[in-house]
Amino acid sequence: MAEATLNGTLVDDGGFACDCGFEWGETVAYGNTTPTQSRNTGETFSQVITGLPHNTTYHFRAFATNLLGTSYGADRSFATLIVIPTVSGRPATDIELTTATINGYLDGDGGEACDCGFEWGDTLALGNTTPTQSRTTGQMFSRGLSHLATHRLYYFRPFATNSAGTGYGSIISFDTKGSATVITRPATDIVSRGATINGVVADDGGIMGDVRFQWGLMADYGNETRWKSGYSTGDSFNEELSNLAEGNGYHFRAQFKNKGGIVSGNDMVFNTPIPLGPVTLVTDEIVQLLLEAV
Repeated sequence: MAEATLNGTLVDDGGFACDCGFEWGETVAYGNTTPTQSRNTGETFSQVITGLPHNTTYHFRAFATNLLGTSYGADRSFATLIVIPTVSGRPATDIELTTATINGYLDGDGGEACDCGFEWGDTLALGNTTPTQSRTTGQMFSRGLSHLATHRLYYFRPFATNSAGTGYGSIISFDTKGSATVITRPATDIVSRGATINGVVADDGGIMGDVRFQWGLMADYGNETRWKSGYSTGDSFNEELSNLAEGNGYHFRAQFKNKGGIVSGNDMVFNTPIPLGPVTLVTDEIVQLLLEAV
């Protein structure tokens, strides 16, 4: 907002001290009156008015009041200037693996509509400029970015341009989400016809997802467990397998799925044992008798 100083001179007080001030407004109807100051013939007076919009014409006139009445000076006018706009950034939103939305706010248009946009890049040098959008004071503006690298730090700053020049906001950063990592853990509780296979989400890439296992007698698996939802970084998961063949080696691996796609863990193998047949135990006493007989 702008301010202006209104000035006047009391040419003749008519023999009495006068209360001197100003009427002012955007038309010759004025509508606003300043406080007054006591003055005598030949003395000047002034008042500062603030909170004026830029690029606006104002009218004003001086007045002086004493016991005899009120006199008015001639109408005068002035115009507030267009100034460089002020703009600020807002945090990036809708951040995904390769996309994000950057946001800005036009704090002050300086007196006329502005062309608002962003400079952005993966270094503080920025290097890229978005198309602009026309905005006025108090309006937001945004721009979607695509084809970004995963798990990369990016920077942006908003700008706004009017006929007086260009104003810039501060630089803000955001980090795109990364690709996920899942690890297959060794099987446990292995018996002749069953086992528990295990995995852990090492890194969800910033997006929660689903987990499952692939398993089978060969490295191409051939069997899949059902997807389980709601898993994120650090979460362990398992699945109990049953009705397996005795004395066989089984391959298995963990998988994780989110918006970035499906990633697979390392291949692991476990072997189901062959159960032992009936066992006859010979006690020490019987062994001793057999030795004596010999």
